[in-house]
Amino acid sequence: MSQSNDQRKSWGNVLALVGITVKTVLRGALILLLCVTFGALVGVCVVATRFGIHETYFKVFFWMPLVAGGLAGFFGAILAPGWPLKRRLLLAGGGTILGSAAGAGVGYFIEHQPTLLALVVVVPLWGVLLGLWLGWLRGALVLGSIAGLLILGGIAGLGLFLGHPDPAAFLGAAGGLSAGVLLCPAEQRRRLRRTPGALAAGLFLLASVALVLIAPRLWPRMQLYRVVVRGTPPPPSPTCFSPDGKRALGRMHNGVCLWNVEDSRVLNHLPRGQGDLRVAAVCYPRDDTAYCVFLDRWGALTRWNAHTGKLDSGVLGVERHPLAPLTAWDHPHLLALSADGRRAAVIDPLEAHQLWDINFDEHLIRPVPLPDALPVTGLAWIDGERLLLGCKRDGSLHIAAFVDGTLRVLRSFPSPLAERGQLWVSPDGRHACVLNRELSPCVGNLEEVKDFQPLGGRIGLTRVATFSPDSRYLFWVDWDEVVHVWDLPAGREVRCYRQFRSLVLEKLRIVAHPLTGLAVRPDGKVAMSTRGDGQVRLWELDHEQQP
Repeated sequence: MSQSNDQRKSWGNVLALVGITVKTVLRGALILLLCVTFGALVGVCVVATRFGIHETYFKVFFWMPLVAGGLAGFFGAILAPGWPLKRRLLLAGGGTILGSAAGAGVGYFIEHQPTLLALVVVVPLWGVLLGLWLGWLRGALVLGSIAGLLILGGIAGLGLFLGHPDPAAFLGAAGGLSAGVLLCPAEQRRRLRRTPGALAAGLFLLASVALVLIAPRLWPRMQLYRVVVRGTPPPPSPTCFSPDGKRALGRMHNGVCLWNVEDSRVLNHLPRGQGDLRVAAVCYPRDDTAYCVFLDRWGALTRWNAHTGKLDSGVLGVERHPLAPLTAWDHPHLLALSADGRRAAVIDPLEAHQLWDINFDEHLIRPVPLPDALPVTGLAWIDGERLLLGCKRDGSLHIAAFVDGTLRVLRSFPSPLAERGQLWVSPDGRHACVLNRELSPCVGNLEEVKDFQPLGGRIGLTRVATFSPDSRYLFWVDWDEVVHVWDLPAGREVRCYRQFRSLVLEKLRIVAHPLTGLAVRPDGKVAMSTRGDGQVRLWELDHEQQP
């Protein structure tokens, strides 16, 4: 009988030990999971001020800190050891209110003061407040506040250095893991021990060093600023650098802006009320000239000199009949501007048998018959006297030149041009790119007249592409907001810049403003992108350094 009782006691001890082990493992796993989630949310909030996302306040700077603070306050009390159940429930309710209020306050302050200094100050103070709460629950008030200050301060500082939601979320998760390592052994009201503290610091330091080392390759650092206040995203917006690379001209949400590249200071601004800017083209041929040409639905054409502010206007034709509602809404005119800004070409859908040739220097607007009544749906300048015409009916491209007041087709060849497709021609006039909506872009050589080569991937509703000034590379933006670099002589892709896409924000269903403009500095070392909300990004190009 005694032997049987001993066996029962031994089995009971084993089961008790297993239960304690399972409970400890579950508690530790839950603490780690909650801390990692909290840190990841903080990391995303830290860098979201500079990523250009929609509904910034409600989705990022209010709900995320509110949820993160509520998690810390609620589960900090639920998982705190040594408290009676009733008191623990009361503490959980109070901690939820405290954490949510603190998180909402932090989010509100950052949303209204989205500066680096505000982030560096407010986020660590938030960490001190949460650390005081969690430390008091575990009998380590001072050490808890110090740990909260260091962990959230580290996430904020390195998150600002990284400047992208994805690595910042990884770093925040590493900081949360460190916090979890500190909290797990702090059971039974024991103070934070040196071993888990050193382990947590080592984990965070290792993750920080790894991200700092790989960030320049995966997420190159960028200079970011806003030229105009936020607004709704417009259609693809032309953007260009000055010849010296110190200024930029581009169409923004509220008009056309000329600004300094380094400090974002606006030098001149043409408000949107001056005309319909939906169809516009820009160029920067000389240091003292910067032109934007825009066309409204009724055929009124205007060229704006961004340096002098002078407006040169004209009207296509004499009488304009009202456009059909669908046609007027889509604004079907095609506009192409020469590289020197002196000439423009326009295709009018109401007069499909002719092309309008505009010479701004001579103040001349004249109709030029199209050869064989060609239905032109794509248009781009090759050089001072040659145009590239595209026809969606059969996808054909035609190189045409002005000869004695007429437009003569020099050569025709097939292409993948589809309905609403766009044409881009390299500065040297040798290559052309065809961008069709939601299809793979294609590039071809206009001199050798070979089949167009698809570049892979898909483009989104916003079709953005540009050639490098030396005509060696083609830059284009795909469906996922990734900037691809295509080497034209080699016929292959040499680089992808993924800093405009965030997997973390996609999982959280937070949408960023799409890229609407893309340009490369004349020296080929810096690229510039613009968004519909007036945000401009500059980043160094390193694809020529890749093996």
